[in-house]
Amino acid sequence: NLADLADRVRFPLRVPDTVLAKASTNPCLSLYFLQRFLRDNPDSKSTIQSVLELNSRMGYLDSARGILIAYSSKLSEVEKGKWYEQLGEWEKALEIFEKQIQSNENLNENSISTDKITALIQCYGHLEMWDKIRALENVFEKMPPNAKKENALWFSCAEYHNNNIEKARNFLLSDHTNENIDSILYKTIYAIRSEDYENASNYIVKGFQILAENNSIFDGSDASEATRSMVYAQHFVELNEALMMK
Repeated sequence: NLADLADRVRFPLRVPDTVLAKASTNPCLSLYFLQRFLRDNPDSKSTIQSVLELNSRMGYLDSARGILIAYSSKLSEVEKGKWYEQLGEWEKALEIFEKQIQSNENLNENSISTDKITALIQCYGHLEMWDKIRALENVFEKMPPNAKKENALWFSCAEYHNNNIEKARNFLLSDHTNENIDSILYKTIYAIRSEDYENASNYIVKGFQILAENNSIFDGSDASEATRSMVYAQHFVELNEALMMK
């Protein structure tokens, strides 16, 4: 409050804007101080990252995209790819990741990191390039356990869209899958399709329990995550309605 008042009356507080941004509990005020610091220090990569993160968290995605374009020369290709990924610019992210991995044949080389393969698979998934993901199933088998947990759902979705339900279930129900909201959602879909209504009902309950674990996102500080949770909630409501019709 003191920093806000001092700024309004043009009183020099003599405290770095980055310190004020970190100390502020108001996301809008934090963003204001960070942007002001960035205006005078355009080469500060950490501030660029912080401004992008805060804009993204508050749901100001267009602003974040504009900042990413304006300061792209200050970021590495990997950093730009990750931010395009986070902002839903999947085609741009894919273009960057594919430059690092020139062909599917190269994915078998030991020099290609698991993180790069995972980033590529996530782009394919969001762009619904299921054939590309299925072509990497041999790579999946060679992944370390943590990478399998991160990618199993995408391979499951790829098989589901290929109408290979049993193989899709095997990917999803294996020990490889993370127990997160995405896996619970797809387990519900598969259970309903397989007429396993009891498990479908249990998955729906578990989905709502996961969504209710963090109510703090609805205080306005994380609009992006709040919107995401509301979308998932709507999915579970509709799946529950479908289940009630069975």
